[in-house]
Amino acid sequence: MFPTQNSLFVVDLKESIGPEYAPVIEDVLRMVCVQFTIQLMLYFSGAAAGVFTLDLLCIMAYVILGVLLYWIVLRNVVSFR
Repeated sequence: MFPTQNSLFVVDLKESIGPEYAPVIEDVLRMVCVQFTIQLMLYFSGAAAGVFTLDLLCIMAYVILGVLLYWIVLRNVVSFR
């Protein structure tokens, strides 16, 4: 599932938290990176008041909760094929 990459740092999620939850952490980190990039681009365009605003933290919390809800609840209730 995880492709072999040449990276500066290697974190073995499968061994740390188990193979079942490794994709969950990867998705959460992916969503945090996307949201932070959006906030940074809004800041550079002059549309946002700052980079680390309360709105950013609230939206990141909502996105993380949504991803966790999908992986922990919905994925265990409904099987996608």
